[in-house]
Amino acid sequence: MKKFFLYALVAMMATGFEATAAGVTTADENDFDQSIQKPIRSVRQHYATPNEEQGADDDIKEVKLDRNNPKYKPRMTREEYEALEAEKKAEMEAKRLARKNEIDSLLNIDYTKSSIPERKPYTWKNDEVDMSGIDTLRNYFTTANVNGKQRFLYQGITLDIKENDVFLYFTVENGKPELRFRAEFYADDPIEFSRLEFNIDKFKYTYVPKNLNRGKDGTRFFYENFDEPIDDSSKDLAYALSHCRWAVMTFISDRGVNHRIYFKKSHIERFKHVYQMYRMLGGEL
Repeated sequence: MKKFFLYALVAMMATGFEATAAGVTTADENDFDQSIQKPIRSVRQHYATPNEEQGADDDIKEVKLDRNNPKYKPRMTREEYEALEAEKKAEMEAKRLARKNEIDSLLNIDYTKSSIPERKPYTWKNDEVDMSGIDTLRNYFTTANVNGKQRFLYQGITLDIKENDVFLYFTVENGKPELRFRAEFYADDPIEFSRLEFNIDKFKYTYVPKNLNRGKDGTRFFYENFDEPIDDSSKDLAYALSHCRWAVMTFISDRGVNHRIYFKKSHIERFKHVYQMYRMLGGEL
């Protein structure tokens, strides 16, 4: 009896397994991408008919939207898609060729010294005068009558010996301006300079004073300066200072202790404004 029951139980279990196995459906091998083992319809782009049940003949391309090209649509005919792809390739090729031509043009430039315009040192010339800004320019100056002459000094400039400075200024007598150059050195040790050397936009200029003033101020400090009119020997220097981008000046000492000044932008502008005002009031060299 017990044996019969066990046989019946085994038979029922076998029948259940067969039924279960029969109910399982296997996946179509075309539904899987062998490289990633995922349903291929969810990852690949493919051509399909717009309505497979009806067997339509027009191929449709299912594409991802291109945000940079509004011409693309989610579903396009093969001809539409291929036309847009060809257009995109043509645009990319045109950009590539344009860039190549640009690079070729740069590579073909002759960069030898003969092709570069030669820069020359500044030389004085009486530039054309534009009077439109004279009222604004006047605000940069202080004026005073000294010994029958009207003296134009840039704002903040003094003729005190207790300064370290280099600048241009001018006087006007009987309607005729005279441009002057002044340099001042003041310290607790003298350097006894004999000349000034300039590097102005990479060009060298030298100024040798004709009348140097030296002395001692009190018990500790020493002064050295000169104040002279610009003439034919120094007019190119004055023009260069008033038209340059940068400049460096060195007091050349007879004692071997030189002193260098790097002119800031504000200092260069000061030279330019003095020259402009001088020319506006009729000054020439």
